[in-house]
Amino acid sequence: MEGMVKLVLHEMIDEYVDLPSLEEWFRSILKNVEIDVRLEVKEKWLILETENPALLTSITSMYTLYPLQSSLKPVLRTCWIEEIKHGKISYSYPSLDGSTITEDAYIDEWMEYLDMYVELDYQDLVNTLWIDVGYPINLTLKKPSILFRKIVEKLVLNGLDVILLRGLSPHKCENLLDEEDLRELFVDCQHLTLTTHIISVKIGVKLDTALEKLEKKLQSHREKYILKSLKWLSLEKIFHPKDL
Repeated sequence: MEGMVKLVLHEMIDEYVDLPSLEEWFRSILKNVEIDVRLEVKEKWLILETENPALLTSITSMYTLYPLQSSLKPVLRTCWIEEIKHGKISYSYPSLDGSTITEDAYIDEWMEYLDMYVELDYQDLVNTLWIDVGYPINLTLKKPSILFRKIVEKLVLNGLDVILLRGLSPHKCENLLDEEDLRELFVDCQHLTLTTHIISVKIGVKLDTALEKLEKKLQSHREKYILKSLKWLSLEKIFHPKDL
């Protein structure tokens, strides 16, 4: 179609992501707006093709905590963890043409920059946060961004255990949690990216119980997914925001 522009987004599409479900979600949020959009994948990155890229990204970014950004933004980047080994993190993000760029960083440098307690073993820090293989992290100039820090601060202030769910589209995640046997376990769901969601566990519900029931439900729906649990007590111990 004439006038269509392709945007390479910092959203990783892998074997866990149901692309048709993501396409359905885009259609649902754009049904009242005259925007034509097509989805495709190059290597592993989501590409949107549209005649109105500014309006499209403005609308869709309202649904995620991390900006639904294109690869045109060189400083603030949502990157994806590829490997963690011996305290070193390898992460990737897309270039302008959709090819993959991979860079390395060190966990202790990230934690020191974030003013976290670095006397813990690096693996303990990884287990406590969502700095884990297959999950996104927002970076500025190769360091965790203020946005990442503020999201962690908010989790500490909420005082709730959380589960990170990767693989489902926003509406699939919301529909799943709205089912009767899960509704009583969770209090909130926020979309970190289009495919990664932070689910807060209700006070009084054991994290292991919530995790087990969510996993069984995902298996019964034959969904592909990655789950990671974050205990509030562990999070609170390593991160004490000065302004709390």
